Parts: sequence; C-alpha cells; structure tokens
Amino acid sequence: MDYASSSPLTSISREALRDTGTSTLEEALNQLPQLGLGANKTNAGWGGTGQATLNLRGLGPQRNLVLLDGRRLQPATTDNVVDVNAIPSALIEDVQIITGGASAVYGSDAIAGVVNIRLKDDFEGIRLDSQFAQYGEGDGDTTDVALTLGGNFADNRGNAVLSLSWSDRDGVDFMARDFFRSNPGGTDFRIQTGTYELGANLPTQAAVDQVFARYGAAAGRVPVSPTTYLGFNDDGTLFSANKGPFNWRGPDGQLNNTGTQLNNLNQFSLIQVPLERHGAFGRVTYDINDDVQAYGQFNWSSLSSYVAAEGGNTGINVPVTNPFIPDDLRTILASRANPDADFRLHKRFQEAGPRTFERDFDNWQFLAG
Repeated sequence: MDYASSSPLTSISREALRDTGTSTLEEALNQLPQLGLGANKTNAGWGGTGQATLNLRGLGPQRNLVLLDGRRLQPATTDNVVDVNAIPSALIEDVQIITGGASAVYGSDAIAGVVNIRLKDDFEGIRLDSQFAQYGEGDGDTTDVALTLGGNFADNRGNAVLSLSWSDRDGVDFMARDFFRSNPGGTDFRIQTGTYELGANLPTQAAVDQVFARYGAAAGRVPVSPTTYLGFNDDGTLFSANKGPFNWRGPDGQLNNTGTQLNNLNQFSLIQVPLERHGAFGRVTYDINDDVQAYGQFNWSSLSSYVAAEGGNTGINVPVTNPFIPDDLRTILASRANPDADFRLHKRFQEAGPRTFERDFDNWQFLAG
C-alpha cells in the first residue's frame, strides 16, 4: 500500500510482520532501522518489567507516540509509555511509522515520531492463531494463543469483533549459557568472604602491624585509618583490601587492584524474563452515514512477570562475641578504643539467593465516540 506524506513514513503490512517469524509485535518492529531496542518481555536487566515498548530513533520510548487506529492508548507507566503487549496482534492490518515532524501535529510526546497500528475494521468469522517457539538449546519455551470472533450486521453497516489472547514464556537464566555464566572471569559462583571497615572505632597500628608481620609485612604496610578495609581469606588469615592489597590468598582473578573481591553478578540474572499475559479486545462500529461512524471499544491486558538479580550488597554489624571470628581479627578488634563494640562487615550475600521483583500489571481502556 502506498501513501503520500510530507514526513518520512514507513508502512508495514500484516504479511510483512508475519514473514519476520517473530512471535510478538515489538520483536518484528525492532528489526526496522527506525527503531532502537526498547524494553520488551524478553530482556530483563534488574528492574525489567516484561512490558514491551517501542523506541523510535533511539530517543527512548517516552519520546514517541503509539496510536491504535489513530487514537491514543492507555499508558502503562507514569512516563506515558504504551505497552504494545495490549494490542491484539491477530487483528493488525498494518503499522505506519512517521519519523519526522510529528511533534508539530501530535505534541511533544511525539518528538521521535509516531507509530500508528491499524486494525481490521471488517473482520468476519472465527480465527484461531497459535504459535510455539523455543531457543536452539531447548529452553525458553514460548506459547501464544489468540481466538478472534467477528461479524458484520445491519447490511454490513456495522461490525463487532472480540479477540482473546494468552501468552506464556519461560524464563532463561544467565547460568544456562556459557557466554553469560561468569561476570567477570571463571565459571564458579565466587562467594566472597567480605571485608571489615575499620571506621571510627580504630584499632592500634601496633596490633595491625603485629598481625600482618606474621604474613611478612613491614611495620606500617597496612596503615590504620577509618577508610581502611581488611578482608578475610578462607584459611582465616587477613588481607588488606585497599589499593595495592596485601596477603590475598584466594584464586587469581577474584580480587581487583583496588582490593575489591569480585562476585559473579550473573549467577541469578535472567536472559529472558518469565511472563504470562492475558488479553481481551472488543469493538463495535456502526456507519451512521458515509461520513459519520459510531464506535465503542474496550481493551484489557493482564501481565505477570518477575526479574532476579544477585544477592544484596550491604553491611551488617557483627558482635565481637561471634565464635566464628578468626583469631587474627580478634587480636585487632581487642586493640580498639572500645573493644566490646560490634564491627561492620561488608559483603554481597550470594548465599541467601537472588533478589526477586515480581510485577503484576492490569491495563484497562474504554473508548466510545
């Protein structure tokens, strides 16, 4: 279909969308050069929602306007971003994309352009669409089912259509792929032991020198200050966890040059967000005359997803009565001005499992005119 337009306009037919072989609208449109990667129900990142957005010209999904048959859709976020999961893909006729000069007509939320998704207006019959897909590794199962019913009435002056859809997608962990298994270096989980921040309740320099002399350090090699950190080796000895660390006895590649113990931040992360979505769309139109049409429309979608990330990175206070304190650390703690005070332990608690964030979205829209 050809269009005349004073602005750059691209039209993608239903057949072209189908021929991409993708299971969702945003995946098909993201193959176009006009669109950069937006959020979608596949990628995760901490804070990912499973929502699917469009990102025209890489300016962000909040800077382009998504329309359905030329009408605005109910935003899914406070940034007025539209979740295109809510659009009934079984009814899509074509998609029109305008990438220039749109803000003068549509307003400031169309700085990057406009995506107008047009639906069939004369659907008749019953149509069942289903699709199943998975990754080549045999995981990430995706199932999509849509049932559409419609028909004309009043000598074809009116049309009523109802579309119901369901989608289910399995999650895929980073650890399921060798490429993502470790970040950075190695394939182990790297549960780090943590560090002790000296803080305001300082030990004496003599006590620190006494302990580190056992490891071959000269006096003053590990200076005492509130910003000095001491780390714990697996054998109970200590190491200096500041720039130019001393006496680190862990595996190579698990401590950087600033004394920070490295963690596998990909251990619990997701390549693909697990998601379940239900949707319903209904519309009735009636041509009063050749120029005036009355319509009523509703659109509902319900989406559930969750994301996961590595264990939290925080500090806890440890009492000096803890029986698991190594002897060398106990010697240093006893030299503090207040030897009975708790000390601060900093570590990422990978042992406790991932942080998870579950999200449920329900989106309703009713239109009449």
